Amino acid sequence: MTRFRMFKATAAALLALALIGPTGVSAGTPGWKFYITPIPADGIVAPNASAGFVIKIANEGRSNISALFLDTDPNALPPSPVSPTYVGPISYTNQVGAGFCHAAGDGPLFCDFGNLVAGASVTVTVAFQMPASGSTFFNLRALGNGNTPSDGGTSHGDALKALISINGGNSHPPVTPAASITLNASKNFAGGFSPDDDTVVANDPNLGPKNIQSGQIASPAGGIAVTLEDGLADTAFSCTTVGITCTHRFGEWARLNVANGTKFEATGIHVTIIVLGNKVPSGATVDTIVLIHVPTNPDGTLGTPYVISNRCDNNPGGGLDPDGPDSDLLGDECILVTQDGKNIRVDAWFLSNGGARTGY
Repeated sequence: MTRFRMFKATAAALLALALIGPTGVSAGTPGWKFYITPIPADGIVAPNASAGFVIKIANEGRSNISALFLDTDPNALPPSPVSPTYVGPISYTNQVGAGFCHAAGDGPLFCDFGNLVAGASVTVTVAFQMPASGSTFFNLRALGNGNTPSDGGTSHGDALKALISINGGNSHPPVTPAASITLNASKNFAGGFSPDDDTVVANDPNLGPKNIQSGQIASPAGGIAVTLEDGLADTAFSCTTVGITCTHRFGEWARLNVANGTKFEATGIHVTIIVLGNKVPSGATVDTIVLIHVPTNPDGTLGTPYVISNRCDNNPGGGLDPDGPDSDLLGDECILVTQDGKNIRVDAWFLSNGGARTGY
């Protein structure tokens, strides 16, 4: 009798462990996950500029999320950015979806993605204005019913957070940021995420002995990275392959980042470089000045340097040269060189980004 009772007690304990075990394992396995990529890809933006984020929420669990929402945590300290400066289209993988987000400027971020089936994901790009200075952070938050991590897939109203770090800011206790943004307050740097086309990104225009060059970029599209930086070291780019023009370079290298190397063959990328007059060599005139371009490929590698001497004579108002020698393109890269007071101004229309410097 005693053995029988001991056997029953042992069997009951084993059964209890068998029932508890799978539940414990499932509870520790998240059914959903954030994947967040900053725009620009290096996460460097100017103070008060916008930073973009490609936000992907993947349902990696075994059951459906019946209702999925996205916002910034309204109860967080410090407070989240009030309203996005950009909200892009929503896309789904492995399912058809019909979600929506409040438009930029219509208040705090809020998206309703509807249901998200197992193995599917939903992606949207949003942007927020960054602070003027300091270290801080905010949380993106997914709210879902159904397949959520805390209780093995039976939760209704669970939340998943993703921390966005700005200038190293973090919560207490610290967590691994889903994306990090660094503010570059240099007067030589400008830009970040461009919410609209034709947004002008410009660095310090006040030229003098400590700032011999300024520049600006007119964004060719919205929803892309657009940054400009000059004042770089002379070795920032190499141009030896272009011969005497490289020897006759002047001004400063400018690094352009527009949509990560995407080509704009229809409109071009309008870039303006102004060089302080007393830094322009005597042999460099509006007729002899050219532009050295070191293209940056989409994978971040540098292409072969070349010289742009073609004037935009066939399009005096600006834009790619419609009658250029490359018949396979809608227009060719070209420059307009003019006197700007005592300074020299070069307006260029590039097909893609990279390094740029004046020469003759």
